[in-house]
Amino acid sequence: WNACPQNEWHVSAFRYWYKKYGAELVSLTHDTVELRVKHRPELLEDAVRLAVDQYFYCNDIVDQGVGEPALLAKFLMQSNFWYFWWD
Repeated sequence: WNACPQNEWHVSAFRYWYKKYGAELVSLTHDTVELRVKHRPELLEDAVRLAVDQYFYCNDIVDQGVGEPALLAKFLMQSNFWYFWWD
């Protein structure tokens, strides 16, 4: 469905985000993923890089969500939960 990554991409992203941010899978359905994060990005520069990575993983979080990666970056610095969905 709508640009959802292949299974291998999910596994690779989850593994990388776990190592870097302590992100753990909380919920996985047929079209959504939710992760709990132990270590949020502290620097805006790091948050922007993460926002771009997440946009390529799931563009709906920006295109149908916050509207621009810079706003997503600010959110990532404040929240311990990441939510992704594909229509």
